[in-house]
Amino acid sequence: MRLHDQGNDVHVAYQTSGNIAVTDEFVTRLLTLRSAFSRCLIWITRKAGKYWQKYTKFLSGKQLNQIDTAEIRAIKD
Repeated sequence: MRLHDQGNDVHVAYQTSGNIAVTDEFVTRLLTLRSAFSRCLIWITRKAGKYWQKYTKFLSGKQLNQIDTAEIRAIKD
């Protein structure tokens, strides 16, 4: 603030992984789209279905400010 108040141009830059900027709703839509796409193409497997159920169950019960699982963070990245 002091530099700004003295008339200097002040620029701020920061870098993040971006995973906290991706909403849970976006991940849910992505997982739903993936599931629907897989069913349409008849490529869904038991393992993929279990992952979809696991991730959507976690997101539906996620508490405010609860940390995402590593898998959800990977989807958000």
